[in-house]
Amino acid sequence: MRGVVLPWLLKLILALGLLGFLALEGGAVIAAHVGADGDARNLALEAASLWPAHPEPETVRQALEPLASAAQVAIVDLAPEGTSVKVTVEKRARTRLLHRLSFLAPLTRARATATAPIR
Repeated sequence: MRGVVLPWLLKLILALGLLGFLALEGGAVIAAHVGADGDARNLALEAASLWPAHPEPETVRQALEPLASAAQVAIVDLAPEGTSVKVTVEKRARTRLLHRLSFLAPLTRARATATAPIR
């Protein structure tokens, strides 16, 4: 009896471990995409509130850098669009394996754009 149960139990444990690992990797990618969207929106609102006092994109970008680094995002683009400001950010998913595989690495980078009216 032990010769049948032990290999089956070992396979079950390995399968559940692999399934859990894949769920964590996928969850990290999803969290990065959702987080990038929220961070882009927050940075766009902050940029819109700073814009009237500092209408230069580079000045606003420098003011946003501490917020971006705290949110673990990189500001890719910051530009005025008429009466609003558009901010594009990129966030990397904190994965253990996916970012090391070249054909899956693009999945670990989440890019989001948000626009906010200048106040």
